[in-house]
Amino acid sequence: MNINIPEILNKNIAIKARFIKTSNGEIPILFIPQLTDRHFLSEFVIEPIVRNKNIEITSEVLMKEMLTIDEMEIGTDFALIEEHILNGMTVVILDSDYVVVNIKKVERKNVGEPQISYTLRGPKDSLVENLEANLSLLRYRIKDEHMATENFKVGRRTKTSVAMFYLDDVANSKVVEEVRKRINDIDVDGILESGELQQFLTKGKFQIFPQLGIVERSDMAAGAILEGKIVILVDGSGIGLVAPKVFVEYFGSEDDHYDNKFFGAYSKRIRMFALFVMILLMPTYVATVTFKLQYFSPKYLELIYSLRQNVPFSPMIEALLAVFVIELLRESLLRVPNVVGGAIGIAAGVILGDAVVTAGILSTLTLIIATLTLLMSFTPPDFTIAHPFRIFHPILIILAGFFSFWGILGGVIILIIVLATHKSFGVPFLAPIIPFYPGDAAKSFYYSKTDCVQRPKFLNLKDKVRGKKGS
Repeated sequence: MNINIPEILNKNIAIKARFIKTSNGEIPILFIPQLTDRHFLSEFVIEPIVRNKNIEITSEVLMKEMLTIDEMEIGTDFALIEEHILNGMTVVILDSDYVVVNIKKVERKNVGEPQISYTLRGPKDSLVENLEANLSLLRYRIKDEHMATENFKVGRRTKTSVAMFYLDDVANSKVVEEVRKRINDIDVDGILESGELQQFLTKGKFQIFPQLGIVERSDMAAGAILEGKIVILVDGSGIGLVAPKVFVEYFGSEDDHYDNKFFGAYSKRIRMFALFVMILLMPTYVATVTFKLQYFSPKYLELIYSLRQNVPFSPMIEALLAVFVIELLRESLLRVPNVVGGAIGIAAGVILGDAVVTAGILSTLTLIIATLTLLMSFTPPDFTIAHPFRIFHPILIILAGFFSFWGILGGVIILIIVLATHKSFGVPFLAPIIPFYPGDAAKSFYYSKTDCVQRPKFLNLKDKVRGKKGS
C-alpha cells in the first residue's frame, strides 16, 4: 500500500477512516462525514465488504460484484487520494490501487422561483447553488445529443466545479475555444461565486461594460444555448453566465417570446428608451436650469423659481445630492431583511423626501427626476448593463453643470466610442448596429421565432437556421 494513512488523518482532521479486516488484510475506507451519505456508506459500501471479507477482494471485484453504487472509478495514482476525499468522495484503498465511490451528500435548497428575473407567464423554476441540479434543469429542456458539457476545476484551494454548456453543432468554435482558454488560464486560490468567475473571464483591466450576461432562470439559459451562446455555471452559485452577449440583448427577455410578439417588441423598446432617459434626464435638467432658462415662457420660469427659491445649491450640486440620496436608499434597501424591507423603503422614501424638500435641500422637481431615474435603472432584465450607466450618470451631470449641452454631447460621444470599441469574446458590443447587419438590426427590435428563422449573423454560428417560417 503506497500511502501513509495516519499522515492523512493527522493532516486533515475532517477525514475519517473505517478499517475492515478481510482475508487479504485490512482495507481502509476514507471519507469526510459531513460530505458523505452515511446511510449509503454503511449499506452499500461497508456491509458488502464485511459480508465478503473471507474472499480475495480486488478493485475489479469491488466494482463488478460487491458495491452497488452507480458512480465508481478505479485509481492508481495514490497522490490523488487526498484530493478525491476533499472533493467529497469515499475512497476504498487496496494494495496496488483504490476505488473512488461517489456517495456525496451535499446540502442544497429546492428549485424555487426566480428572485431577480420574475415572470408572469414563463416557467418559475430557477437555477440553484448545486451544479448537478442545474444540469438536470437544462437537460430537461434541451434533449439534444449535441448539447456539449465541459467540466473544469477552478481554484487551487477551493477546486470549484465549473461547467460550460453549448450546442457543438451551432456555437462558434472560436468563441468556445476562447471561453475554454480563459477558464483554463485562471490561477487563483479560490472561486466562490459566478461573479468572481465573471471578473476573471472579462478581458481588459479597465472594462466598465460587461462581456458576459447573467441568467437566473433555466428557460432563459436554455434559450441562450439554443441561440448559439455558451452558458457557464459555477457550483455554489444560482446565477449563470452567458457569452457572448451584445448590448441590445441585455434588454431582451424570454417573456417577450411567450407573449404577443408585438407587445414583446414594444416592451423591449420601453426598456431601451428608459435606460437612455435615465442617464440624460437629470443632466438635461441641470443644463437647462443653469444655462437656458431664457428659452422658457414666463409661466414656467416662475414655476421653476418657486420650486428652487429655498434651495441654497446650484442645480449641479443639487442634482448630485439627489443622485447620492437615491443611490444611498438603493444600497441600504438591498441589505435590509425582506420582512421589513418594503415597509422601511416606503417610510424612508416618504419621510426623507418630504424632509429634504421642506428643509430646502432639494427641490420637488429634482427629487421627481431622481426618483424616475431610479425606477428606469431597474427596467433591463439583465441589471448588470445598468451599472456602467449609473457610474457614468454623475459624470454627465458634472459635464452638464460646467459646459451645458456641449458637455452632454461630448459625454455621449465618449460613451458611444467606448461602446463601439467594446467586444464580448470577439463579437462587437454594438452589433448588429455597429457593424451594421440590416436583418439582425431589425430582429433586435422585433423578434418572433415564427418570423425570425435565422440565428444572428454577427455570431458567425455553424448552424444559422433555427427552423422554418411560420404561417
